[in-house]
Amino acid sequence: VPVIIFTLLFTKDTNKMIKILMGVNPQVKEEAKKPIRKDNFFDISQTTEKKLKNNHWILWKLLIFILSAGSAVIIFFMLYETDILNGQIEDMVKWNLLAANRLACPIETINYVINAIILSSPSSLNISSLNNISTKEKMLADARLGLAQLANSNEALLKGSDKTKPCYEFDDELDSLNFNSVCVAESSNASDLHESYRCCSISTSIGIFITMVKNIIDDIESSGGNLNHEMLPHVLHLLNNHLFRRLEQTVDRLTAINEEHCKSLESQTVIIFIVGIVVTIILFFAILYFYNKTVSIYHVGMVLTQRLPPNAFISDKRLLNFVLNRKDTQDES
Repeated sequence: VPVIIFTLLFTKDTNKMIKILMGVNPQVKEEAKKPIRKDNFFDISQTTEKKLKNNHWILWKLLIFILSAGSAVIIFFMLYETDILNGQIEDMVKWNLLAANRLACPIETINYVINAIILSSPSSLNISSLNNISTKEKMLADARLGLAQLANSNEALLKGSDKTKPCYEFDDELDSLNFNSVCVAESSNASDLHESYRCCSISTSIGIFITMVKNIIDDIESSGGNLNHEMLPHVLHLLNNHLFRRLEQTVDRLTAINEEHCKSLESQTVIIFIVGIVVTIILFFAILYFYNKTVSIYHVGMVLTQRLPPNAFISDKRLLNFVLNRKDTQDES
């Protein structure tokens, strides 16, 4: 923008100088043609006033404008792409945190449930009466908190919340892990509890896991400290053989996507940086060439002005103001 402004200002001053010189009295022009040295004779024949050819300068101004606009567009595009990629990376960081929390919560929860079952035993192994930390009530509270965190993390990851966007439709492989069934359950074994969760998606498996653990917590008083609840083997099997591996794959997939986006951001930044350097170099040489031309035009204008006789400055106030770098008044213009 500054280059374009300076170019327009110079063009305006140049046109003003040319207009003033072309408006000089013809007799003064003829007198300015005379050689300064008496022993030097040369003939300058000029029968008609030649019209100024400004196509050359229009092309140069257009070139500088295009290069300046190109630099601005490159900078805007770089900032726009960076903003989009940064937003996606920020979302993936939040999703990765939710996925990691969803991975850890089932392990912690089942650990708290098993500890609560053991601590509910009336045998001498019950250490609840010896301290206030590892008590059955504390383990049950932590287990319920783990289930709540698991449900909240899964809900925020798949459906979004007021702090994060949902990961749905962001990546096909991620959607397949979270929502698609891994196989088709056998209808002949519909009454089998294992068959009900064997082929479920992560989202459904988490819901089944939470329901089973709540069932164990509600019946913990009847366990008598024994790990013989009918749901406990299914919970452990669901977590170890079906759920944990796919939860881990979700975290790995989010990490891989994050790395891909970081590499893409790096590649785009390098490409835009190289293109910006090329455009800047071309613009620099164009401005340098334009500057040399402006200096030569200024020198030519001053040489022509210096050849004018003194009476030309007295009779033409605009010419005098131009040489003295003064503004024209309304009466003089």
